[in-house]
Amino acid sequence: MLVWADTVLHGRVVSVTGGDVLTLVDAQQHEYKLCLAYIDAPELGQTFGDEAQAALAAAVLNRAVTVQTEGKAGDGCMLAEVFSPDGTNVNLELVRRGLAWHNYLDKHASAMRDRYGAASMEAQLERRGMWALDRLEPPKDYRARFERVMRWWFYAIATCAALAAVAGIYAAYGPRIDAWLAKQDEPEKSRAED
Repeated sequence: MLVWADTVLHGRVVSVTGGDVLTLVDAQQHEYKLCLAYIDAPELGQTFGDEAQAALAAAVLNRAVTVQTEGKAGDGCMLAEVFSPDGTNVNLELVRRGLAWHNYLDKHASAMRDRYGAASMEAQLERRGMWALDRLEPPKDYRARFERVMRWWFYAIATCAALAAVAGIYAAYGPRIDAWLAKQDEPEKSRAED
């Protein structure tokens, strides 16, 4: 089903994945994967990742919500602002509680940018959630570092597999290869002896 930006959806949240992704099913049983717009929550492997997921689940899981769509992310996930049954802006609340960064790079109106910026500043000044820590790693940096580590692991495993394959081939065919090489050297040796 096509949904355009600036569309309002109503439905029930059936799953929460991390601190900023959820699945919504509407009255017609259409399923939507939603990424919370204007924020970036810590990944599950990061400090406060579990807390962000738990807070999002407590606010919306198995509840009827209203969603204001804001377009699509690069991965096809629909960007949205989610409002809980009591009208609370869940995206903004996660930032206010120190469980998500305000994504300054998202394109949104200056009034929205000001609200999210103010909520982020308030959380930082009051050292709420992740802002109580002395060192923080933004989720985008964590994802980039994790991707680098996984790439190096892939290279290491591929190299080991290639070496193991060469060793296996030599173990299986080594005597035949040695015999073939010896036969190739016989004419040279006989010419040298003559």
